[in-house]
Amino acid sequence: EGKTIVRGCACRGTAGLAHLSCMIGRALEASQKPLAGTFPDFREWTTCSDCGSNYRGSVQLAMCWALWETFVDRPQSDVYRCKAMHHLTMALLANGRVDEAMDAGWASVETLRRFHPKQHGHIMQALTQLANVYASQGKHVDALNIREEIFAGRKNYDGPGTRLAVCAALHVNNSLQKMKRYAEAKTLLRTQWMVGKRTLGIDDHLVLNVCANLTHCLSVDPASTREDLVEAQRLAQDTFQRRQLVLGLAHEDTRYSASLLARLLKKLAKPKPVVADTDAGAAGDEDASSDWSSEDSDFSDWYDWDSEDDERDEARARRLGERLERLAAKLPVVESGGEWLWREVLWFTRSVIGVSW
Repeated sequence: EGKTIVRGCACRGTAGLAHLSCMIGRALEASQKPLAGTFPDFREWTTCSDCGSNYRGSVQLAMCWALWETFVDRPQSDVYRCKAMHHLTMALLANGRVDEAMDAGWASVETLRRFHPKQHGHIMQALTQLANVYASQGKHVDALNIREEIFAGRKNYDGPGTRLAVCAALHVNNSLQKMKRYAEAKTLLRTQWMVGKRTLGIDDHLVLNVCANLTHCLSVDPASTREDLVEAQRLAQDTFQRRQLVLGLAHEDTRYSASLLARLLKKLAKPKPVVADTDAGAAGDEDASSDWSSEDSDFSDWYDWDSEDDERDEARARRLGERLERLAAKLPVVESGGEWLWREVLWFTRSVIGVSW
């Protein structure tokens, strides 16, 4: 088995081929460093030293099993044994062996809690793995309970508004939305958005992720009102602007924001209610028309909405949404810098969003 030639990284050609036994031997040699009093170098077990990419598939699993077998005979309290169990849990989950990953995950958590109760960071990492295992099986209630514990721990030990705390909040939000508990998700995201803007900055990618998740939650919640959708449109517009400036137009997060913005435009670009001829109906529809005009004012800065030409404004809004959607679809397959693409982007930003170039 050890003489098998494998490839499990991103190296090209023959550079990515190696005997599994040679890879294990090289990693084993690197992990002898703790004998000299330094922390063990586990990168050789999980990462290709040539291309820097993580091992994947059966190669990842074989290397992590060999890592575990190297340290399994050490005492349970040994930190290197705990770290080897951590890597084995990740490899089992990545290769679809969920039941074994769950057993290894719980064993890792209990070992750390028993022998290293002050290693809060390592405990949080082990719990995060375990929550991911439950989430992958659709057990969102169990995942949510663990993620809420992690979030409380991050706020307590790392501080509210830190990157780790915001990441934990996003994981809690993921479970809440999977369970369709949108009201709780919106409350959590609004709080984290305000805290994140103050501690990390409004253009930080984590803060933008919080804003994008809030936008998505507002757009998919069945209880959302038109005012909620208008708020979502504003958030989507702002997130798209900031992501294209921070990450670039070709980044997948920017493309997601463009697609989400397009869907919101289509939802909001709908015709006015028809006014009935009866007196009672006229009175009721007059109030509805008044509400509609008030809501339409939210679009005036963006679309230059003209209340006297309803059909033209509705058609224009639909065209802008469709153009944005086409632009989002083009971005993954074109080379950045293409003249036609920049003409499209220039027209879009000046006429719809109004970004200065």
